[in-house]
Amino acid sequence: MASHLALRDSRDRSIYNKLKNRSFIHTLVLDEVFLCEVGMATELDTIFQFVGWSSFATITELGSKILTTEFLCTLQLIEIGIYFRLFAQEFCFTWRNLSDLLGFLPNTRIDLDEALKDYDTHKF
Repeated sequence: MASHLALRDSRDRSIYNKLKNRSFIHTLVLDEVFLCEVGMATELDTIFQFVGWSSFATITELGSKILTTEFLCTLQLIEIGIYFRLFAQEFCFTWRNLSDLLGFLPNTRIDLDEALKDYDTHKF
C-alpha cells in the first residue's frame, strides 16, 4: 500500500510505519468507551442535535483504508488550522473554514485553549 501513498518525508513514513499493521474496520456507530475517554460522552448528542447532525451515527458510507492512511500520515496542526493530503493533493483549512465546511453555525465560538486543555494527542 505504501507505493500508492504520496509519503514525502521521514515524518510521513514514520507515521505510516506505525499505522501499516493496524486493522482497518468500518465503524458505523460511535464507540461509547472512546467518547468517555475523550470527555464527549454526554455532550455529543447535544452537539449533534444543535448543529443538525442527529443522524450522524447512522451514516453508512464505508471508508477507504488507503485514504484514511494518507490522511493520518499527513495530518498536521498548523497555527491557523490543519493541513493534510488526499489523493496526493494538499489541503489547508483555517479553523473558521473547517468549521464552515463541517456545517457548524457561523456564530459558533470555541475557546480552543480551554476546550483542549486536557486533550492528550497520544491517547487519542
